[in-house]
Amino acid sequence: MSEADFDYADVQGLVRFGYGHLKSASYSVLRIKNPAAARAWLRGALQSNAVTTAVKASPPPTTALNVAFTASGLKELGLAPVVINGFSNEFIAGMTRESRARQLGDIEENAPAHWDWGYAAKEPHLVVMFFAEKERFDAFVQNSIGAAWKEAFHEIDSLPTADLDGVEPFGFADGISQPEIDWGQQRESKDVQLDYTNIVALGEFLLGYPNEYGKFTERPLLEADAITNELLAALDEPGKKDLGRNGTYLVMRQLDQDVRKFWQFKPGLVIFDFTHSEQFLHLLSKHDNCIGVPLTSGCEGLVPCYENVCIVRAANPVILILLNIFRCCASRNEWSPSSLFRRYSDLLFIQKQPDCGLRSITSARNRLK
Repeated sequence: MSEADFDYADVQGLVRFGYGHLKSASYSVLRIKNPAAARAWLRGALQSNAVTTAVKASPPPTTALNVAFTASGLKELGLAPVVINGFSNEFIAGMTRESRARQLGDIEENAPAHWDWGYAAKEPHLVVMFFAEKERFDAFVQNSIGAAWKEAFHEIDSLPTADLDGVEPFGFADGISQPEIDWGQQRESKDVQLDYTNIVALGEFLLGYPNEYGKFTERPLLEADAITNELLAALDEPGKKDLGRNGTYLVMRQLDQDVRKFWQFKPGLVIFDFTHSEQFLHLLSKHDNCIGVPLTSGCEGLVPCYENVCIVRAANPVILILLNIFRCCASRNEWSPSSLFRRYSDLLFIQKQPDCGLRSITSARNRLK
């Protein structure tokens, strides 16, 4: 299969494009209040082409909308538990179980019980993501939600974002070595690779394709029948229908930066010797001339940017399935997702808080297996 043959219309746009030209964005964290109304809203989003696909457009779109579901959200919409269980265990379990929280370091003040959302009654069923040019954003959101929104969903939170004009608060250079997705599956994953390349197997990003090991990630494979007829066939089991093909996982965490706590942190607990001020300043500084300079070296005109240094506290992480295109079986009042997506990386910072640094939302491509 060549890249030209790949069906980009069956993949959410955020997998292929970063929407960097769309300077306004927000994330609506939702619980399903009325499953029938929620299915109606989703069906309308599909039929109106509101959900943005990975098809390249010229000029680029001025707005974009993507949708993500948690495992509990899929269940709330009527997807059978036996089908949901075909997804990765990490997705099914989520992040709030004690064992998972302990593994992730979400303990004590970072424990799920202290999260702003993502736990118990505030566990989301889905997240709707809005992106648009600044002058179009407010109208785009209002037109997208429509009259059925309030009947269908309870909004736990709406997470706004701010345009930082390309400035990364810690001074890190981003996007230096971005992966290039092998959409056409021209690269043989099992081959021994001696030369450097940033080309990555399609299965590392999308479900239903071989990954770098030539293996397929877990996802529900269903028997062909009237309900599953519109789903794509499984490449590794042609007799089955692949519910996850062209889809992926996304991990979303909202983080708080606590500058004050950083300065209260006892330096002796870490491996660096902070007793020498020059070493400490090198560690903290985002001065361009100090990138790659050993801690023992000096740096002319070095000014530490204390406001950009912090301890990061996990506020509310969640693993989601991101649904862009789905086919509705209206006669059975059921729906079946046929394309989900994985985002490689995205970091959008929201509101500056006095003495607390920046709050941020991080959504990242995460290989769960």
